[in-house]
Amino acid sequence: GGTIQTSGISASGLTLNSTVTTNVPITVKAAASQSANLQEWQDSNGLVIASVAADGAIASSGDATIDGNLTLGSSGVVIASGVSVGGSGLLVNDISSATASTDINITSTDDVNIKADSSSFIRFYTGSTSNFIVTGTEFYPSSDNSRDLGLSNRRFSDVFTVSTHAENVNAETVKTSGLFASGITVNSTETALVPVTVKG
Repeated sequence: GGTIQTSGISASGLTLNSTVTTNVPITVKAAASQSANLQEWQDSNGLVIASVAADGAIASSGDATIDGNLTLGSSGVVIASGVSVGGSGLLVNDISSATASTDINITSTDDVNIKADSSSFIRFYTGSTSNFIVTGTEFYPSSDNSRDLGLSNRRFSDVFTVSTHAENVNAETVKTSGLFASGITVNSTETALVPVTVKG
């Protein structure tokens, strides 16, 4: 029940059993102005593979597996200089309960990021410019007539909709079971093609 002070312990195996539920089993206390790590885990060659620095920073050369929740920060707002994610990617849960903007920075320079606000909207930004907004039922650009879907050389193969509202339709082929319009203008851009074909 006392205190053991030592500069080092060498053992083939060490087990510490706590006998008092209100006591901390292991405490590592730094010296004044501690500069070396508080704790190190080394391989057989003495190479540090995991450590706890004097300021509490944890470093590891291996993978970290977490079965429970990982909470960063006490206020719910996290500021990070960079996050490297491999494997299956980055998963952020429960953004609907956020009371302030929650940011996911895609690049280290913060020029691409995703924000979840208190209205449960997800906003996609480039720099400080909002590009797209996602709600529970909608996906739309941040301002009217300001963003494109696809490129002239990067087209979607098929688009399936229940109804489509458009001012202009430029397409090689349009197939529909019904068409309602206040006016239709067909401009042929290919001299060898029939502009309008009606099949019964």
